[in-house]
Amino acid sequence: MQEVLENKEWKTAGDGSYWRPEKEGDVIEGELLESFEGPYGTGYRIKVGEKTITIPSYKALISRLSDVAIGSLVRITFKGEEPPKIRGHKPTKLFEVLYREA
Repeated sequence: MQEVLENKEWKTAGDGSYWRPEKEGDVIEGELLESFEGPYGTGYRIKVGEKTITIPSYKALISRLSDVAIGSLVRITFKGEEPPKIRGHKPTKLFEVLYREA
């Protein structure tokens, strides 16, 4: 059995913040810190002030962020939803991604 490490030896990854855009026009802006592979595919983290925010793994958003270099400043705007092309599927979430290389 492994010995349990004391809390002082552990570090916290991120602060548990997750961006969930709710209405058209919601914006997040910050430095693109990293990409990672998670249980739902590729994800990204952005530093906003002192917080690290995880960005949701929506296909339309991830495909746009894949063109942005880590370390760049990004501004992501939620543009709303497009009805599904196939009945019974979820609507597509639409985003605008603007960036400025640091």
